[in-house]
Amino acid sequence: MVYREESFISSFLHINSDEATFADYMRLESYFRRQAARFAATGMGPAAQKLVRSAMDLVFGFLAPEMKGWIDGALQRDQM
Repeated sequence: MVYREESFISSFLHINSDEATFADYMRLESYFRRQAARFAATGMGPAAQKLVRSAMDLVFGFLAPEMKGWIDGALQRDQM
């Protein structure tokens, strides 16, 4: 299960070279798969990159403070 999730994350973030898109993983209708493949092939312009970055900040913006709090809590409980 961990390997499958690692594969999904690397494909979703386009770390590896395969052309699988989120639309493929979600088994969306062929229209959305074609649009996603076209978008992946042509690349993103500066405006689209800015939009994606802001969306990722909204989605994952909570992660850094949560991880810091979790690590600080673990270090406080550590006897070493």
